[in-house]
Formats: sequence, C-alpha cells, structure tokens
Amino acid sequence: MTSITSIFFDLDGTLVDSSIGIHNAFTHTFKELGVPSPDAKTIRGFMGPPLESSFATCLPKHQISETARYTVLTIRRKASMKLSSSLRL
Repeated sequence: MTSITSIFFDLDGTLVDSSIGIHNAFTHTFKELGVPSPDAKTIRGFMGPPLESSFATCLPKHQISETARYTVLTIRRKASMKLSSSLRL
C-alpha cells in the first residue's frame, strides 16, 4: 500500500476568500503611487493575469520603467502581507 506523503490545498478562492485582501492591496498600491485606484470590477480583472500586465493597463502613460515596475510590485507585495488579516476562511 502506498502511503500519502503530501497533501496540496488550493487556498486562493477555494479555502480562502482572498478577493478582499487583493482589492485592498491594489487600492493601497495605487494610493501609495498617488494614482486614482480603478473601480472594483477592474481590480477583480487583475486577479489571475501577471501583475505587470494589470498595472500596465492602468498606468500606460507613466511608461513604467524596470525600476518603477519593481517599486509597484514591491509596494503591492508589502500591502498584501500587511492586509492579509482581511482574509476569510
């Protein structure tokens, strides 16, 4: 008989409703950048595609450089960690 050595859980959207935390992280990121935050429907569309693509759709006139792109992703990552308390099981 084969023994089970690992179990994988699909947390995001299955066991954990992360949409509130994701929305809050994006809103925080845009606030930190001094840019108006997109509406909730637009932010929901960010869930799935790569972050760089999502931000590029909202910040096209800023001509995001590599440094700016890194800054945006870092702000969002920090906000996600800070706001993770809003996750619901």
